[in-house]
Order: sequence, then structure tokens, then C-alpha cells
Amino acid sequence: MRTHDLNDVAAYREKLQSYSMEELEDVYFHIHVLRQPLRYNMVRRELEARRLHAEPVDPVHLREGCLRDWLAARRLMARHPWLLAPVFSVVLFLATTAATFVLLLPVWLFAIPFNFLGLETAIVYVACAPIPPILAAGFGGRLGGRGVYGVWVFAGVVAGMLLFNLTGAPAAILRSVVAHTSGGGISFGGF
Repeated sequence: MRTHDLNDVAAYREKLQSYSMEELEDVYFHIHVLRQPLRYNMVRRELEARRLHAEPVDPVHLREGCLRDWLAARRLMARHPWLLAPVFSVVLFLATTAATFVLLLPVWLFAIPFNFLGLETAIVYVACAPIPPILAAGFGGRLGGRGVYGVWVFAGVVAGMLLFNLTGAPAAILRSVVAHTSGGGISFGGF
């Protein structure tokens, strides 16, 4: 190779190193392989080198949706690290309790204000009853309530269900089923 060609290759390599990852991928997808095989190989090598030596990830954004990581990044928690576990547990418990209660509120809405009561609607309510606690537990897990903190998620789900029980909707549904089934005995064709 001539000196001019070597300078051109070195200049192109420096130019590639100055590109962002998006710009480099753009060059990779728009370069003509047969017309510029040397440049194509240089772009490919630069991409491989960057993927092998990835930039360090900020530990706060390591897990999306993890409440513990978000709390750990707060200034108060940095000054008092012993507060992190209790505060995270309480916030996780409250968030899971609120999620369970809010997800169960449509049952209250239809049973109490709209007065959709009876055997058929009770069957629907019972069939739908497991869905809100499962969704709330998934929400708690998504916030970071795994492992030991799963106890707080479970406690939050139970507390949300107990709060829902205090609305009176489950008792009203049960009363409507009992009233529907207690017809006064067996009838034998009018006897």
C-alpha cells in the first residue's frame, strides 16, 4: 500500500471511532460491500470492538422499575443506608396494598352502587376474584419485591383484600347468593 492509502485508512479509522453507535450502525447498513470492502471491514471491526467493550451501565438504571434502586439513589438513603431496607419494605407494602384494593374496586362498583347482585353475578365475581391479587403481586414483583421482600408483597396483597372486605361488597354478594338459594324447601310439582 502507498503512504497516501495508509493515511486514508488511518483517517477513516479515526473518523469511525468518533462516531456514536447509532451513526456507526447507519454507516454499516448503508455502505456498499462490493465497492468498498476495506471500509466495510473497518466498520464491522469497529462495531465488534464496541460490542466487546460496552460502556459501563449506571447501576441506578440497571433494572427498570426496581423501586429499591430508585430509593438507593436518593440523597437521604445515601446518608443513612440503614434506612433503605425498612423504607423499601413499607413503600412496597403500601404500593401492593393500594394496587390490590384499586383492582378490586370494580367489583364493589358493580355490586354496591349498581346493585348487580344474584347467583349469576356472584359466579362472575368469584371467577374474577383471583385476578386482582395476582396482578397486584406481579406489580409488587416488578417494583423489586422478590426474595425476602416477597413477604411484603404478599402482606400487601392480603391487606388490600382485607380493605376490600371492609367495603361490604363481599358480604352483599354472599347475602344475595344465600337469599337466592333459600327458597323455602323442595317443591314436588305443586304438592
